[in-house]
Amino acid sequence: MGETHFNALLPALSQCSHLTDVSFWENELSLLSLKQLLQHTSKVTQLSYEMYPGPLECYDDRGVILSHRIEQFCPEVLDMLRAKRQPK
Repeated sequence: MGETHFNALLPALSQCSHLTDVSFWENELSLLSLKQLLQHTSKVTQLSYEMYPGPLECYDDRGVILSHRIEQFCPEVLDMLRAKRQPK
């Protein structure tokens, strides 16, 4: 799913109060889109299983994840989610 699809999905996603599992793994999202996705899923308090992709900014031109970039972005993203609820 691309970023335009996620933008259309986000308002509805935050209304899914009984949602327990989400997996957005293997979707290509920028850091900005990932942050928006997390803001919406942070409102879904029943989540017990969550899988999110690394942002596109963490990959090189060959699609290899760069660990130093993940280390740079992950704390920021997790802190944003923890401000609303404990991620699972």
